[in-house]
Amino acid sequence: MVTIRLYSVDIHQKQHPVLRNYPVLGRIRYFLERIGPELRQYLFNNDTEGEPFSRDDYEHIVKSAKYKRDVIGYGSKRDFEQAGFYVKNSMFPRQMDELRVDRKTKVPTRKYILTKDTLFAQRKEHLVDEVTPAYLLKEEDAVVIGANTAHPFGSEA
Repeated sequence: MVTIRLYSVDIHQKQHPVLRNYPVLGRIRYFLERIGPELRQYLFNNDTEGEPFSRDDYEHIVKSAKYKRDVIGYGSKRDFEQAGFYVKNSMFPRQMDELRVDRKTKVPTRKYILTKDTLFAQRKEHLVDEVTPAYLLKEEDAVVIGANTAHPFGSEA
């Protein structure tokens, strides 16, 4: 009975073509996608071994673009022994009330709000318009990367 109900719901919904065209296989796909990290941990490549983009790179881009945020857990998966440039975290960062930040400038944006995230179905979300603070640093506190180069990167970039 539950299977028939799920089938009829999937056939008539308009948001996910995979579920509409292949209801049973679509549910299996979303289930395997959900348990993918556990499967990759023991059976397949890890999250950093993908070509042309790793799964970590792909997730970072999708989360940043779609959800307007990319939350990374404490610690890092990066190998800091490799050559390259890294932004170092401060042991004692300034708190928001200590920063001299322009709190008046607002930026209109849109973000996705997650409304449903189950194990056997694709997540459901909706888009919300909002106006958020830009959190621009005052000019005397602005960070400039490559100050002595031809084209430094800074707040006016």
